[in-house]
Amino acid sequence: MELLETYYPPLGRPAINQPQILRSLVLMLDQGFTGITAWVEKLSSDSLLAFLIGCSPDSLPPLGSYYDFIDRLWLQDQQFQKSGRKDLFPANKNSRPANKPGKGKKLPNRHPEITKIMADEAVSRDEFPFYYEKLLHQAFCAAAITPSMQRGLINKGGITLSGDGTCVHTHASPYGHKVCDCLDHGQNRCNCPRHYSDPDAHWGWDSELGTYYFGYTLYMLSYHDSRLGIDLPLHIRFLDARRHDSVSGIVTLKEFRDRNPGLPIQNLCFDSANDNYPTYNLCKTWGIRPFIDLNDKRGKPKSIPDEITIDKDGTPVCQAGHRMVYS
Repeated sequence: MELLETYYPPLGRPAINQPQILRSLVLMLDQGFTGITAWVEKLSSDSLLAFLIGCSPDSLPPLGSYYDFIDRLWLQDQQFQKSGRKDLFPANKNSRPANKPGKGKKLPNRHPEITKIMADEAVSRDEFPFYYEKLLHQAFCAAAITPSMQRGLINKGGITLSGDGTCVHTHASPYGHKVCDCLDHGQNRCNCPRHYSDPDAHWGWDSELGTYYFGYTLYMLSYHDSRLGIDLPLHIRFLDARRHDSVSGIVTLKEFRDRNPGLPIQNLCFDSANDNYPTYNLCKTWGIRPFIDLNDKRGKPKSIPDEITIDKDGTPVCQAGHRMVYS
């Protein structure tokens, strides 16, 4: 509650059962419920579940308190939110891209210089804008990461962090739903504004399936402890499906460092999407040792003379055919 109370006004009726609502939402997903209404009804008929969230059966938070709590956790100004419940958007808002790079191939970055810009901003800025999940990450740190460190599940002296993104397909229609009466007048195709159930979703490229998908990118930073044989998620982010993983890696890395200053990062593992000089330079600035898969499309750096070739694993080879050796 110490973390949440700053987001409630000091005047008026005090908010109660806020930590209990958070525990209730965690237990709701653990029990396989995806609807808050059905979950609240279940709690009212099961005293054991009520006690597990920290309430007696006659003091359970009402349904409206859950939605108010969720609105406060999401740090976005209400006037800029896309609710999807009443807003209308253009009919061609989410048209599927035409070009397809092929199965197993990743889309190129839409903005070639964006990784350098983001890396520079990560050093100079206190915080990236539009960080609406900040309070969620603070709560996750207080409820999961800090206790894990206290129990010895996370090495306080330094960790090896891994980051990658995965495709999250949404069930909402990318074409929206008509709310006009054009069909009644015999007009099958029209450009009238439509209702979108998920207005924040976009088209992204699923390289594993070799097709476009409609939804989001889930980018996660995780920690592996070979001694204990455990894998722990440390930072979870839902991002625009159009965003390149090279950008997501820089953003999530900065957010994690800012949220957890007492947890030093020794090593960082990324895939070939992050094989770029801005990411390497950023790791050098922050004292992190990167382990990044080489991107075979990057070619030979301009700093290497033409007389020297590059082996398939990224090692320079001299004119005599000898691989470079670090000494």
